[in-house]
Amino acid sequence: MSLKILSLEALSEVLEIQRANKTIVQCHGCFDLLHIGHIRHFTEAKAMGDVLVVTITPDRFVNKGPGRPAFKEDLRLEAVASLDCVDYVAVNEWQTAENTLALIKPDIYCKGPEYRNSGEGSNDFISVETKIVQEHGGRMAFTQDLTFSSSNLINNYMPVFSPEVTEFLAGIRAQHSIADIHSLIDSFQDLKVLVIGETIIDEYHYVRTMGKSMKEPILASKLLEKEKHAGGSLAIANHVASFTDNVDVLTLLGDHQAQE
Repeated sequence: MSLKILSLEALSEVLEIQRANKTIVQCHGCFDLLHIGHIRHFTEAKAMGDVLVVTITPDRFVNKGPGRPAFKEDLRLEAVASLDCVDYVAVNEWQTAENTLALIKPDIYCKGPEYRNSGEGSNDFISVETKIVQEHGGRMAFTQDLTFSSSNLINNYMPVFSPEVTEFLAGIRAQHSIADIHSLIDSFQDLKVLVIGETIIDEYHYVRTMGKSMKEPILASKLLEKEKHAGGSLAIANHVASFTDNVDVLTLLGDHQAQE
């Protein structure tokens, strides 16, 4: 494993020693399918300070589409760490960068040029990140070079769908405009829907492997966080509710831990 790849805790300790006389720059993202846009982004970011830290989104929080990430976090860590301009790389422990920014406290938090107009649509999270960076005495910066999309490159050149599905989707695009599809979806608004089925409560535990038991084939792990999600008929009803407000559910919860 590269000496550049550290846990967030170890990285925080290393940076505490270096920040006294060096400028810490941080970049954060998924970086699935490392490309020339990423390389130029990191190179420009490194030129802003002395130490470049890159944190990546963990696999479980990558929501770029089916089959993503194309490269698992260990491979993405290795790819980023192989760049000379990158000093340290770590995988984030949370879905967003806020906690990581508060832990690393970069002097400069660097994003790509596509994020420059914060507060607009999907880029609104930049406002939150900016506030956290400034609270710890840092500032935001945006690179100026080429912008590429890993998602577009993967979708165009590394399709996750079978040839049959890809051909079907191409046919849909050829026959219908996005306006046609929006109009069809809007027509669902007046539908009245009844969902009948079993309620399931899904609980996920996210852990970090610590090591193997000495005498038993058991992995010891540290609990990081846990989530509960409405599954079964409730999940279906939640999806349907994206199209119409007239949704009813008929289900059975039971008497024991009904979680009503």
